[in-house]
Amino acid sequence: MLRSVLLILACVLVTVYCACTDGQDNVCGIGDDSNGALNIELNNMVGWTYDSNNVATCKGSEAALTMPGVIKLVQGTVTVRAASSLAQNGIALLTAKKNSMLIGTVCDNGKSKNALVPDSDCQMDINQLFEPAFIALLDTPGTYTLEDIEQAENLTSPYLSVPPFNSGGLSGIISGEWQMSFNVQCNGQSVMKFHLPSNTKWIDIID
Repeated sequence: MLRSVLLILACVLVTVYCACTDGQDNVCGIGDDSNGALNIELNNMVGWTYDSNNVATCKGSEAALTMPGVIKLVQGTVTVRAASSLAQNGIALLTAKKNSMLIGTVCDNGKSKNALVPDSDCQMDINQLFEPAFIALLDTPGTYTLEDIEQAENLTSPYLSVPPFNSGGLSGIISGEWQMSFNVQCNGQSVMKFHLPSNTKWIDIID
């Protein structure tokens, strides 16, 4: 009897693990928050979620994030209106909210709202968020599709890194549903704002 139960559980686990179809279940929308008023605007941006070993990550049939992990950008257009120096002077201010009455908002525009989290965990150098070739493009005026970016910079796919919240005071309680937004600044001025997910209300983070 016990052997049969264990076999059934094993089959269920295998089914759940294999259920994450790359490019279908791990799809995460990335919404632009610039309202057309900032230097950089994202349009119809979509990414696929992966862990640090480049394995597609999902919870059920929806995208999920791991820490560390990445979101590979696979669709969308980037408009850069003027040159800037993000590579040298860029910083991203994070707003992060967990779907939990006990945790709630952890970061608000780069400032910690949780005694266990320092302000430094709510801010990151732009080089921690995007790869160098993509940052160079964000510093160069023009309108680019992701296909243009891949061809010009010889990239397999630009990516957005997932901030490492699974350390320090939040270790062990990071798993759950979250909303995140980023205010990217250059020399203290906002140049790009975006949030994720945009295709659902929350996205799961798997610790």
